[in-house]
Amino acid sequence: MLGGVTRSLLKKSQDVQQLLQVPSLAKLSQAWASEWVSVHGGQGSPYTRKVQSALRYKQIPFTQHSLMPGNMMGDWEERGFGNIKPKVIPVIKYEDGSVQNDSTFIFENVEKKYPSRPIVPKDPLDSFLALLLEDMFDEWGTKIMFGMRWLKKIDQDWSGTWLMYDFQLGTGQDLEQCAEMGRQFGARQVGRMKMVGCDNPDLVTRSFEAFVGSLERHLADGSLCVLGKTPSIADFALYGQLSQLVVDRTPDEMIRDKYPAVWSWVRKFEDLSGLEEAHCDNKEYLKEMLTFAGEVYFPFLSANRAALAAGEKELTVSLWKDNPIEHIQPVFKYQDKCFQRIQDSYASLPPLYKKRAVEIFSGTSCKEYLE
Repeated sequence: MLGGVTRSLLKKSQDVQQLLQVPSLAKLSQAWASEWVSVHGGQGSPYTRKVQSALRYKQIPFTQHSLMPGNMMGDWEERGFGNIKPKVIPVIKYEDGSVQNDSTFIFENVEKKYPSRPIVPKDPLDSFLALLLEDMFDEWGTKIMFGMRWLKKIDQDWSGTWLMYDFQLGTGQDLEQCAEMGRQFGARQVGRMKMVGCDNPDLVTRSFEAFVGSLERHLADGSLCVLGKTPSIADFALYGQLSQLVVDRTPDEMIRDKYPAVWSWVRKFEDLSGLEEAHCDNKEYLKEMLTFAGEVYFPFLSANRAALAAGEKELTVSLWKDNPIEHIQPVFKYQDKCFQRIQDSYASLPPLYKKRAVEIFSGTSCKEYLE
């Protein structure tokens, strides 16, 4: 298996080379090869895992290649990625030679190029909700992932080591030296936690319990996807973040002990290439996630916008209505673009679907941030 798709069981046969001498089969083999895309990233990247899972579900054959973010190995230029900015992973290279990064926009392009087995819902309201949840899982979920990965010494040592192993296995580099490099890398990442906005253990833990606890309750009746019978961009964004939490030591133990259905869900979402439809009863799940959006994510985005407009370098905002937490972190222009994208998507809803959205928002604070 490579990229979740078997090229051909015949490749295991000694007769395969003879078969490929047949002109028609040789042309077919060349056609197959030309349709493959390549994904460049790392297994410790939630966004790489997000894209991998979606490509498998859509049955798009791909090869996987290790690539460190930030051009840390100096190999982006030689791979043809020198013009990509910022240098974040994954990078996807399409069969026509074009390249792209940023998982959100990769999904947009993939949907256009490969419309079969769509991951953006056709229903306008579900499409808006998928965009909203994808963004929240990507942007707030990474605070959970990054915080859980680097808050405790045991996680710093483990995560730094396994991340280095992921990129160095097979290179001939001595792994004892690699492990020490990983520990040093983990120690440096602690210094980035304030920038990411996850240096408050209470905020990280409370957000973790909201995301993971809501999903555990959603799965209790045998549901699988969060917005319908098939997975959407929201599911894959959530999977990407959770794919790291079941590898890092502290969150993996927490999920195994308290949220076993979520642990199984993550494993299942690694490869949905054979999924057709699944049960989904998401009324309560949506209510919980939209309540979180209204009390946490939208206030954060709004405060970020206000701080940017005032020329400030940091934002301060009170999150959650009950037992609020004061959150302070640097401002980010990218997340203001995310906020605008959500608002634009909501504004473009046809009147009937906007009315349905208002009904779904009832009991949350979402509407006040979108109109």
